[in-house]
Amino acid sequence: MVHGKISKGFATPPRNAYDNGTDVVNADLKSTTGWNKEVGIRGTLLNDKLSIDLTLYRLDENDVVLERVVETIGKVDITRNENAGAIDRQGVELALQYQLIENGTGLLTNARWFGNYTYMYHTFEEYSILDDDNNEIVFGGNQIPGIHPHSVVSGFDVRSRLGLYLFGTYSFYDEIYLNNENDATDDSYQLLDLKLGIERKLGKAFSVNIYGGMNNALDDDYSSIHDLNSGFRGFFDPAMGRNYYTGINVSYNF
Repeated sequence: MVHGKISKGFATPPRNAYDNGTDVVNADLKSTTGWNKEVGIRGTLLNDKLSIDLTLYRLDENDVVLERVVETIGKVDITRNENAGAIDRQGVELALQYQLIENGTGLLTNARWFGNYTYMYHTFEEYSILDDDNNEIVFGGNQIPGIHPHSVVSGFDVRSRLGLYLFGTYSFYDEIYLNNENDATDDSYQLLDLKLGIERKLGKAFSVNIYGGMNNALDDDYSSIHDLNSGFRGFFDPAMGRNYYTGINVSYNF
């Protein structure tokens, strides 16, 4: 199936954007408006085992509300929200899924692989500010901070007739810009998460699920949250390294 869509919409500024976290009301903020255009194709192949969903999009936004650091006091950023001009957002989204085994009669009853790829190229079309010396700083053509140009999420789900199951997810995120000037970046990183468990029925009413897993199995260093456009360049909030968890769930079915 081939599909396409053209739409226009708006988004009002968030509530906390009007007062900037202070007692100074920013009453001149306007709603963000934009045109969105999409075209794509979706369907199945290989006797419906492989499903494909591919979409190309372009979103032209005007009067986007963004924060600008106007002052830094004791390593605390004082920001002001303003309409940023115009932003162009375009990219590609691809989702694949392959059903290896479905309702199998052997040891494995279900096995599925999935993969998602996203390409995002989001740039300022028009955006400029004045510095403390009243000089204009132009960001037009720069990439939007905090956007991963390339990202991949892939994984598998396997279930057996004995109740054992294994889930795994691999994620890759490309490097990003951390400020509007595009002179600070954060490195790319990859994550591997695994979960192993067993789920069994106990009689007619009870069921038990015992599981354990590992997050960030590759022990990669990355920042889970970024303070974008930080005035004192405090962009990073380091995430946990390799970590483990376990649990048990008991259910009673009435």
